[in-house]
Amino acid sequence: MQKSFIRQFYLSYFIATQDVCWLARQSARQRYALLEELMQWDVTNPVSDPVHRQEKTSPER
Repeated sequence: MQKSFIRQFYLSYFIATQDVCWLARQSARQRYALLEELMQWDVTNPVSDPVHRQEKTSPER
């Protein structure tokens, strides 16, 4: 009987949340952990970086 209750609970849960974003299903702690993991990456765009822009625009004659 316990197994049937658990199955019914999850079935109801996923039916109720099927149109919700996967991120909304995560707890606040899980979302913060994901954000922390993503923020560890140092993403730079060489085109928008002033140092690289100066190198690219200077003529090489």
